[in-house]
Amino acid sequence: TLLLNLGMVVLLYKELKVTSFDPALAAAIGISPLLIHYLLMAGVSVTVVSSFESVGAILVVAMLVVPPATAYLLTDRLATMLILSVVFGVLSSTVGYILATLIDSSIAGAMATAAGFFFLSALLFSPKQGIIARTIRRQSIGRGFRQQLLLLHLQSDTVPTSQTKIAQRFAWSKGQSLAAIIALRQAGEIEGDDECIEITAKGRDAVETTGHGILVEHHRG
Repeated sequence: TLLLNLGMVVLLYKELKVTSFDPALAAAIGISPLLIHYLLMAGVSVTVVSSFESVGAILVVAMLVVPPATAYLLTDRLATMLILSVVFGVLSSTVGYILATLIDSSIAGAMATAAGFFFLSALLFSPKQGIIARTIRRQSIGRGFRQQLLLLHLQSDTVPTSQTKIAQRFAWSKGQSLAAIIALRQAGEIEGDDECIEITAKGRDAVETTGHGILVEHHRG
């Protein structure tokens, strides 16, 4: 089954790729999407049937879904994704077998657990799609937006304002307003204490060059 699948992927890689992502283009260049689809489904069917007989239902479902999902979190390139899927499948099998031997438990269950561990790790720590990375990016964008919004507000308001009024004006928490004020003060774009905040010439220049653009991009996002 392994050799059959490997041969099909190697020989029909371009056809499988184009029919999976753009069937209309495949038909336009003379590739039959229906034929490739049935070949792929036949390969999946043979794999599932032989795997059920060999390793059982738990491991079949786990290995069909979890290693590819883990690879998908780490790359956007199809070739790299296929390689990573194989790597995570092998790692899950190896680590799961060792774990099952150590604790004298179900081998299939331990392999599925190992696969789940790799998926959870990718879900948390993936540089692009990981929860931690996305949270950091959102927080960074939010901080930048608050700073630009504060500069725009100070530019349009000729009367000096305070940290409390800023927090009330934009419904920010005290920590959010203080963080924006501190960052802008360190950058030299505002001046004064927390009770009398004014925009500087550098801050006005920053608003003219980037402020409106950042607000537009944030609105689009």
